[in-house]
Amino acid sequence: MSYILISLEFIIMNKCHIICFRAKLHVIDQDAVDVNRLVEAAKYGDWETVWSIIGSHDNVKKAYLINAIPENRRWGVLQQAVYWKNQEVLRKLLSFEECDSDTRVKKCKSECGATDRMKAGEIANAYKYNEMASILSEHANIIND
Repeated sequence: MSYILISLEFIIMNKCHIICFRAKLHVIDQDAVDVNRLVEAAKYGDWETVWSIIGSHDNVKKAYLINAIPENRRWGVLQQAVYWKNQEVLRKLLSFEECDSDTRVKKCKSECGATDRMKAGEIANAYKYNEMASILSEHANIIND
Protein backbone atom coordinates (compact mmCIF):
# COMPACT_ATOMS: atom_id res chain seq x y z
CA MET A 1 0.00 0.00 0.00
CA SER A 2 2.80 2.39 0.85
CA TYR A 3 4.46 1.63 -2.49
CA ILE A 4 1.33 2.57 -4.41
CA LEU A 5 1.05 5.92 -2.62
CA ILE A 6 4.66 6.77 -3.35
CA SER A 7 4.16 5.90 -7.03
CA LEU A 8 1.00 8.00 -7.20
CA GLU A 9 2.77 10.99 -5.62
CA PHE A 10 5.61 10.60 -8.12
CA ILE A 11 3.20 10.59 -11.05
CA ILE A 12 1.37 13.64 -9.72
CA MET A 13 4.68 15.48 -9.22
CA ASN A 14 5.75 14.63 -12.75
CA LYS A 15 2.46 15.88 -14.19
CA CYS A 16 2.93 19.13 -12.32
CA HIS A 17 6.40 19.53 -13.79
CA ILE A 18 5.08 18.81 -17.27
CA ILE A 19 2.32 21.40 -16.86
CA CYS A 20 4.82 23.93 -15.48
CA PHE A 21 7.24 23.19 -18.32
CA ARG A 22 4.49 23.66 -20.92
CA ALA A 23 3.51 26.96 -19.31
CA LYS A 24 7.11 28.19 -19.55
CA LEU A 25 7.29 27.22 -23.23
CA HIS A 26 4.08 29.13 -23.85
CA VAL A 27 5.60 32.27 -22.27
CA ILE A 28 8.75 31.89 -24.40
CA ASP A 29 6.68 31.39 -27.54
CA GLN A 30 4.60 34.48 -26.70
CA ASP A 31 7.76 36.52 -26.07
CA ALA A 32 9.07 35.49 -29.50
CA VAL A 33 5.83 36.68 -31.10
CA ASP A 34 5.88 39.89 -29.06
CA VAL A 35 9.50 40.76 -29.85
CA ASN A 36 8.80 40.37 -33.56
CA ARG A 37 5.70 42.57 -33.27
CA LEU A 38 7.69 45.08 -31.19
CA VAL A 39 10.54 45.50 -33.66
CA GLU A 40 8.19 45.46 -36.66
CA ALA A 41 6.07 48.21 -35.06
CA ALA A 42 9.19 50.29 -34.31
CA LYS A 43 10.41 49.84 -37.87
CA TYR A 44 7.22 51.46 -39.15
CA GLY A 45 7.03 54.10 -36.41
CA ASP A 46 4.01 52.49 -34.74
CA TRP A 47 4.92 53.59 -31.21
CA GLU A 48 1.43 52.89 -29.85
CA THR A 49 2.02 49.18 -30.48
CA VAL A 50 5.51 49.44 -28.98
CA TRP A 51 4.10 50.88 -25.74
CA SER A 52 1.29 48.31 -25.68
CA ILE A 53 3.96 45.59 -25.57
CA ILE A 54 6.60 47.07 -23.24
CA GLY A 55 4.18 49.12 -21.17
CA SER A 56 4.93 52.31 -19.28
CA HIS A 57 6.66 53.18 -16.01
CA ASP A 58 3.29 53.01 -14.28
CA ASN A 59 2.45 49.67 -15.89
CA VAL A 60 5.61 47.86 -17.04
CA LYS A 61 4.74 44.84 -19.18
CA LYS A 62 7.62 43.43 -21.23
CA ALA A 63 10.33 46.07 -21.00
CA TYR A 64 12.88 43.23 -20.95
CA LEU A 65 12.27 42.92 -24.72
CA ILE A 66 13.54 46.44 -25.51
CA ASN A 67 17.05 45.28 -26.46
CA ALA A 68 16.01 42.13 -28.32
CA ILE A 69 16.73 41.90 -32.02
CA PRO A 70 14.91 38.99 -33.68
CA GLU A 71 16.80 36.62 -35.94
CA ASN A 72 15.22 38.06 -39.09
CA ARG A 73 15.95 41.69 -38.16
CA ARG A 74 19.13 43.76 -38.04
CA TRP A 75 18.05 46.65 -35.81
CA GLY A 76 16.12 46.80 -32.56
CA VAL A 77 13.59 49.24 -31.12
CA LEU A 78 16.17 51.80 -29.92
CA GLN A 79 17.88 51.98 -33.31
CA GLN A 80 14.51 52.43 -35.00
CA ALA A 81 13.69 55.34 -32.68
CA VAL A 82 16.96 56.94 -33.80
CA TYR A 83 16.13 56.33 -37.45
CA TRP A 84 12.72 57.98 -37.02
CA LYS A 85 14.39 60.95 -35.26
CA ASN A 86 11.76 60.70 -32.55
CA GLN A 87 13.30 62.39 -29.51
CA GLU A 88 10.29 61.77 -27.27
CA VAL A 89 10.29 58.03 -28.01
CA LEU A 90 14.06 57.81 -27.62
CA ARG A 91 13.95 59.51 -24.21
CA LYS A 92 11.08 57.30 -23.09
CA LEU A 93 12.90 54.12 -24.17
CA LEU A 94 16.11 55.24 -22.46
CA SER A 95 14.19 55.92 -19.26
CA PHE A 96 13.48 52.21 -18.87
CA GLU A 97 16.05 50.55 -16.63
CA GLU A 98 16.12 47.60 -19.04
CA CYS A 99 17.17 49.73 -22.02
CA ASP A 100 20.81 49.27 -23.01
CA SER A 101 22.06 52.00 -25.34
CA ASP A 102 25.25 49.98 -25.88
CA THR A 103 23.38 47.20 -27.70
CA ARG A 104 24.96 46.69 -31.10
CA VAL A 105 23.06 45.95 -34.31
CA LYS A 106 23.71 42.96 -36.52
CA LYS A 107 25.76 43.03 -39.71
CA CYS A 108 23.89 45.27 -42.11
CA LYS A 109 23.95 48.10 -44.59
CA SER A 110 21.54 51.03 -44.59
CA GLU A 111 21.03 54.25 -46.53
CA CYS A 112 24.00 55.84 -44.77
CA GLY A 113 26.29 52.87 -45.48
CA ALA A 114 27.41 49.96 -43.33
CA THR A 115 26.04 50.06 -39.79
CA ASP A 116 27.58 46.73 -38.79
CA ARG A 117 27.80 46.25 -35.04
CA MET A 118 27.05 49.94 -34.36
CA LYS A 119 25.44 51.23 -31.18
CA ALA A 120 22.42 53.55 -31.43
CA GLY A 121 24.64 56.61 -30.84
CA GLU A 122 26.98 55.58 -33.64
CA ILE A 123 24.00 55.16 -35.97
CA ALA A 124 22.77 58.64 -35.01
CA ASN A 125 26.22 60.03 -35.88
CA ALA A 126 26.34 58.10 -39.17
CA TYR A 127 22.98 59.59 -40.20
CA LYS A 128 24.08 62.99 -38.86
CA TYR A 129 21.12 63.07 -36.46
CA ASN A 130 22.89 65.36 -34.00
CA GLU A 131 19.96 65.78 -31.61
CA MET A 132 19.56 62.01 -31.30
CA ALA A 133 23.31 61.52 -30.83
CA SER A 134 23.27 64.17 -28.09
CA ILE A 135 20.43 62.43 -26.21
CA LEU A 136 22.26 59.11 -26.40
CA SER A 137 25.52 60.74 -25.30
CA GLU A 138 23.79 62.31 -22.28
CA HIS A 139 22.33 58.92 -21.41
CA ALA A 140 25.75 57.26 -21.64
CA ASN A 141 27.25 59.95 -19.39
CA ILE A 142 24.55 59.41 -16.75
CA ILE A 143 25.19 55.67 -16.74
CA ASN A 144 28.97 56.08 -16.56
CA ASP A 145 28.85 58.62 -13.71
